[in-house]
Amino acid sequence: EASTAATRDKVGEAVGVSGKTYEKARTVVEAAEADPEAFEEVVREMDRTGKIDPAYRRVKRTLERLADLQSLAEQVTPEVVAAPDVPEWQVANGDSLAELRRITTPARLVFADPPYNEAIDYGSGFDDDRDPAEYVAWTRDWVESAARVLTPDGSLWVPISDPYAAEHVLAVKAAGLTIRNWVIWYETFGVNAPTKFNRTKRHLLYAVKDPSRYCFHPEAVSRPSDRQAKYDDPRANPAGKTLDDVWTDIPRLAGTHAERIPSFPTQLPVSLLRRVVSCCTDPGDLVIDPFCGSGTTGAAAVGLGRRFLGVERSAEFADLARLRLKGVRREA
Repeated sequence: EASTAATRDKVGEAVGVSGKTYEKARTVVEAAEADPEAFEEVVREMDRTGKIDPAYRRVKRTLERLADLQSLAEQVTPEVVAAPDVPEWQVANGDSLAELRRITTPARLVFADPPYNEAIDYGSGFDDDRDPAEYVAWTRDWVESAARVLTPDGSLWVPISDPYAAEHVLAVKAAGLTIRNWVIWYETFGVNAPTKFNRTKRHLLYAVKDPSRYCFHPEAVSRPSDRQAKYDDPRANPAGKTLDDVWTDIPRLAGTHAERIPSFPTQLPVSLLRRVVSCCTDPGDLVIDPFCGSGTTGAAAVGLGRRFLGVERSAEFADLARLRLKGVRREA
C-alpha cells in the first residue's frame, strides 16, 4: 500500500500541472516501471474524469513510444544469443559536433544521417531550419570531425536529400575523404508534387579515408546475378554479384509498417543500416552515429556484433534509443 501511494503521488505531481516538460514525463515513466498496477489505475481515473492537460498528453505519447520500442526490440533480431555476448554500446545526449570533437576512440564506420535543413520538426522544440550559409558551414565542421575519428581504413556514410546533396559532397571532399560510391536509395514512394517530379530517392554518400586501404566485404552485399537467377548459366559466379549503386529493394518506412516508431519523423529501416554495417565493418568494430535519433544504426550494429556509440541532442530521443538498444541481442 505504501508503494502504491508513493506511485500515485509521483504520477499526480508529474501530470497534475499543465505545461510541464519531458522531465515530468520521465518521472511518470519511472513511476510506471516501479509500480505498474498503481500507474494504470491513475491513468484510468484520469481518462474517466477527463483530466487530460498538455503535460498528460505528453506523458501519454511518451508511454506509447516506450511500448512501441519494446515491441520493436523483439523484432529487430529474431535469432539471439545470451545477453553476455551483447557488444558494448552507449548513447550520449548532447550536441553532435561537440561530442564528435571529444571522441578519442577511432571508429571503423561513421554513419551520419544529419538534419536536412528542410524545416522538419525533430521534437523537443528543435526545428531544422537554418540560414543556408550557416547550415553549409556547420556541415563542413561535423564532416571534418567525423573524418577525424575514422580508423585509417574506415568509412563515412551520409544519407541526404536533394537540396543539399552537392554541398555534402563538397564537404566530404574538403575533409580529405574519397567518395567511392554515390548510392541512390529508391524509397519506393514519395509525397505528391503536382508542379514537379515526385521526390522518391535519397542519396547515400559512401566515402573512405584511404582509397587504397579500406574495409569492404562484397559477400555481405551480393545477390544472385541474372545469369544465375534468370538463365541458370553454369558460367555464372556462384558467389553472385555485388549490388548495384541504385538500391530498389528496401522501402522507406511508412506509418503503417510494424517497424515504425511513432513521432520519429525521419526513421530509417534497420535493413538499410544492416547492409551498410555488414559491408564496411567487422565484428567488434566501433560504429558511430552522431545523429542517433531512434537508434536504428545502433540496433543494426549491436545485432551484428559491433560496438556502438550514438549521439543525440534530444534527451527524449536519447532515452528512447537507449531503451530500444537494451532489447537488441547479438545474432547467433
